[in-house]
Amino acid sequence: MKELQRPRGVRAIVKTLRAVYPHRVEGAEKLQAYEQGDVLFICNHGEIYGPVAAMLYLPTVFRPWVLSRMMVLDEIVEHMYYGTMERQKWLPEKWKRPLLRLITPFLVYLFEGVHAIPVYRGHPKELLKTFRLTLDAMRDGHNILIFPENADEHDEGKSGFIKEGVGDFYTGFAMLGAMHWARNKRRAVFVPVYANKRKRLVTIGDGIVFDPENGMNEEKLRIAQMLHERLSAMAQG
Repeated sequence: MKELQRPRGVRAIVKTLRAVYPHRVEGAEKLQAYEQGDVLFICNHGEIYGPVAAMLYLPTVFRPWVLSRMMVLDEIVEHMYYGTMERQKWLPEKWKRPLLRLITPFLVYLFEGVHAIPVYRGHPKELLKTFRLTLDAMRDGHNILIFPENADEHDEGKSGFIKEGVGDFYTGFAMLGAMHWARNKRRAVFVPVYANKRKRLVTIGDGIVFDPENGMNEEKLRIAQMLHERLSAMAQG
């Protein structure tokens, strides 16, 4: 496995956040059955909470999928404004974008430091680059972290991500099972992860192993459906 080094500053930030925002992790022992580079963690979003909890507490090497707009300084401010900041009524409107301009360089630094893979949603040709980078990372022994909930369907001024439970999925990510098998000749394992804000608990569920005997589209839908079912059950407790 190629070593995945995070900058010292990123490691210090993670250590500090763990100290001030402690969580329990359940199910970590399940990962011992899987080879590094075959695991795709599929986590709920819960607005911003799921990514934060998963990034801090998943107990293994991984690279996260991050929307490409979140990794470009010219685009991240507007994306975060309409995705999160616009709804924060406690903050005066005139301060919102200046505050985002202050903190977004720090976020871009973090994403680069964790070797995030940009997701070019809405750009089919560029999205192929996302899959190619992901397969390269898996070949090199790096697991992947994905948040597949669809936040596009929501009322204006409201988040598309539900705070508790699991929303509707995009299913395209599940094609990585067939692609990993075709390119790297290994079976991908899709592992559900549920981050529970109320309990401050990150739960790692039982993995779903790609079955090359099934048809490609059939297997994609099977994996996505089983993941959604398992995450929903984990959310219900």
